[in-house]
Amino acid sequence: MESKRPPITTIIICQDNESYIRNCLDSVTWTDEIIAVDSGSSDKTVEILTEAGAKTYHKEWEGFRKQKEHAMNLATNDWILEVDTDEFLSAELIDEISNITPEQWSAYTCFEVPRLTYFQDKPIYHCGWFPDHKPRLYNRKNGTWVGLNIHEHFSSFGAKKKLESILVHKPPWDISSFMKRTLNYAIMNAKDYADTGRKARFIDLTLRPLYTFFYKFFVRRGFLDGMRGFIICCAESFGVFVKYAVLMDIQRKK
Repeated sequence: MESKRPPITTIIICQDNESYIRNCLDSVTWTDEIIAVDSGSSDKTVEILTEAGAKTYHKEWEGFRKQKEHAMNLATNDWILEVDTDEFLSAELIDEISNITPEQWSAYTCFEVPRLTYFQDKPIYHCGWFPDHKPRLYNRKNGTWVGLNIHEHFSSFGAKKKLESILVHKPPWDISSFMKRTLNYAIMNAKDYADTGRKARFIDLTLRPLYTFFYKFFVRRGFLDGMRGFIICCAESFGVFVKYAVLMDIQRKK
């Protein structure tokens, strides 16, 4: 029976992800090609990719956007499925993609998927984390990469459609690694802001972190996720403070 869908290339960027990349790869074996761009793994990540039939390339780390854009440009197909190593497609999402009609493939240039993130092995449905719609299935001929080093994404020029089934995001976080990630991202964000000429104000170090906690914990109902929700909201509030404190320090040194 002839496939109803166009050929799809999965793109993955990676480094030292041997402990969880198999779940990601197992969920995309149905796609027509897997392209992986590795930035220097010292564990068995590349070996696992090779066993899974992925075409693996090396590229020194230049930031999320450049790594993903490079992977996309290596693809032989125009339709791209972008997946991170700590994510995997649910069975329902795979079925939903397989049931996209030829008319929909022609009408839309991007399909956005809701992402459900786990923290300490529990799904987080609040804190502004769900539904976290991501443009992960798109036609590369009809868009371009936008955003800075963290909030990079492929922006489609054409019509978009939201899918209903979830992309599962299960990062290997404990409290320590989650806080470390929060700090690293805050510092990267501050440097990106500095590059665009953005300035930090006193209000950014005082009221903005408080607002972030209030908004995520109460308005976005982070309290419904219990202690995990409280930790997430506190961490993200602190991340906002660090971002603007680092930005202010960069300004001072100029």
